[in-house]
This record gives sequence, structure tokens and C-alpha cells, in this order.
Amino acid sequence: MKFTVSSTAMANKLAAMAKVMNGKSVLPILSTFLLEVKEDAPLEVTASDLECVWHGSLEITGQEGTGKVCIPASTLLDAVKNLPEQPITFIICEENGSVTVQYANGHFDMVGQAADEYPSFDAPSDISFRMEAVTLCKAIDQSLFAVSYDTLRPVMNGINFTICNGRVECAASDGHKLARNSYPLSEAAEDCSFLLSAKAAKTVKTLMQKKEGFVEVRLDGRNIAFKTETDSFSSRLIEGKYPNYNAVIPSDSDKEATIDRQALLSAIRRVSVFAEKANRMVVMTFSGMSLLLAGHDFDNSTSAEETVFCSYQGADIRIGFSAENLMLLLENTDAAEVRFKMSEPCRAAIIEPTSEDGQSAHLALLMPMMLPE
Repeated sequence: MKFTVSSTAMANKLAAMAKVMNGKSVLPILSTFLLEVKEDAPLEVTASDLECVWHGSLEITGQEGTGKVCIPASTLLDAVKNLPEQPITFIICEENGSVTVQYANGHFDMVGQAADEYPSFDAPSDISFRMEAVTLCKAIDQSLFAVSYDTLRPVMNGINFTICNGRVECAASDGHKLARNSYPLSEAAEDCSFLLSAKAAKTVKTLMQKKEGFVEVRLDGRNIAFKTETDSFSSRLIEGKYPNYNAVIPSDSDKEATIDRQALLSAIRRVSVFAEKANRMVVMTFSGMSLLLAGHDFDNSTSAEETVFCSYQGADIRIGFSAENLMLLLENTDAAEVRFKMSEPCRAAIIEPTSEDGQSAHLALLMPMMLPE
């Protein structure tokens, strides 16, 4: 089997697909890339860790014969990524498994493994629908920051997707913060819900970046697959029922403040430098037309205060938040202004954009911290 491919195209594809793989795989064969060439078809590359599988394709020229082989991933990637842009030719001998990669002024020699040992994967097919790649990428991007990584609560280690009434709603929470985002679907889809792991979500985000058009989504009770024109990615879903996050969103907030998002974010970054290192709490005091931000570290005798203009309605309130979580919420919001809705210093605050595009809807929830006496 022989074929020629662009060195840069292959290096970029392998670097992206390698993120799926596990450095300490249970099966040695999963530390390899599966390369397969069919008659008059692109080169198919597969990477997997058993839970996630990425099938990618690359245009080839000078094809002679068909077949498949497994090549050690780290060796192939490290070799190809250091080549300048040029055509490289793979010559694979099926009899002894030898692999030769020829380039302009040299060659690499490796030993491949039998492709028959590589696990096979069946794509789910119970439910199928299409959604825009841009929408899917945005939904993951605006929810992923709130995912929990607590191994004792695996159901929280992903993004919960709910398809209902022509919309997709995504929710993620780590118990301290919650992100809920809703987007319209341009095509009809069967009502369903699924829990996508954080690792799978990151891979889908990488796959969908700079993609246009639609992505086909197929799922069953245990697995999900995303397919574009050039790639497909499948993953095992997280099993279990996601908590009823809507039940914890307050509906009786009587205090409301509108603040310039970028001005607030910059102020928090400055003030949090002087906050206690252990919890990095920033205390926010809303009063009249101003918001006073304060950070204190009593052990090191450092403190900072800064006033930010805001439009506030309600009785004065003093409430503390984790600077890290607050910055994450603000960094993952596109709006120029955000609205804080609060009721008491010990109850969760709602943070949402003041203006929506009429199609999508965004809401974040942040739990306060205990204020010092």
C-alpha cells in the first residue's frame, strides 16, 4: 500500500486527534493511529481511548493499493510535525508490517501493528437530528466552564443537553456556579436529553471550530456521535439523571443591578490580587448608583477597594463571591452589560446579559461565600 499526503495537513490532523487518546491506555493498540486507505477514497485516520472515538479523513494522491495499518501515535506525530510543508509518501508492507515515510531529503522507518487488533465501533442510530455547527460549538463553549470535575459525582462531570420544542438547552454546574444556555434549532428534532462528558465536549468543540453548515447528531441510550463532511466523533454518554437545576434558580429576587461587564471584570481582576489567597473572596457592596468591590487578606495585611458605577434598585446589600468563579461567569458572557439579581447575602445570585438577540437565552447562577464578621 502506498499513498502521498501533505505533511502539514497530516501533522495538524494527528495533533488534534491525539487529544482523544489516553496516555495510559489499557489496550496497547489504542496508543496507535489506525490508518486505512480504500479505493478512490480519502485516507481515514482513527484515534480512540475506548470511550471516545475520532474518525478523520485526509486527501491523498498517488494511491497504490488499499489496506490498513496501526502506527505508534507518539512516534508518527513527533516525526511528522517537525517536517516543513511538503508531500510525504507512506509505503506500507503488509507482509512484515514495515512502514516507510519518504520526504524531500530523507525517510523514516517504523514497524506498524496489525489493524485487525484495533477495536471496532458501531455508530448509534436510535435518534438522529441536525444542528448548526456554530450553535453546537457556542453551546459547549458557554457551558463548559461551569462543569464539575468531582470524581465522586460523575453525573456532574458533563454538560446536560435537552432538546425540546425546537430548542436546545445546555446546563452545567459544579455546585458553586450554574450556567444555563438555550438556543433555537433551525431544523425540527425529536425531543430528547443526553449528558455529554467534559472530555467529549472539549473534543467536539475542537472538531466544530471553523466548521460551517450542519453537524449530524445520532444517539441512543449509551452513546452519541457527531458527524461532519470530513470527520466523525463518537463518545459514551454519562449515565444517570442530571439534577433539576431549574428548581434552584431563585424567582423572588428583589434587588437588581446593571453593570458594564468589562469594567466590572477589570475591577475584579485588580481587587482580587489583594484578597485572601485561600478563597480569593471579593466582597461586593451595592448602594445607590455605585458598587464597592473589596478584597482583604488579613494574614498578609493587604487590601484593596474600588468603586464601579452601576444602576441599582433595592435595599443596600453586602455579598461575597469567589473572584475566580465570578470572573469565569463574566468572561463567558458576550453582552456589554450584565444584570445581577439578588435577595439576601446568603442566597444565590442570578447573573444574566441585559440584552438578548431574541433567539438565544443565557443565565448564570453563583452561590455566595460566607462574609467575615
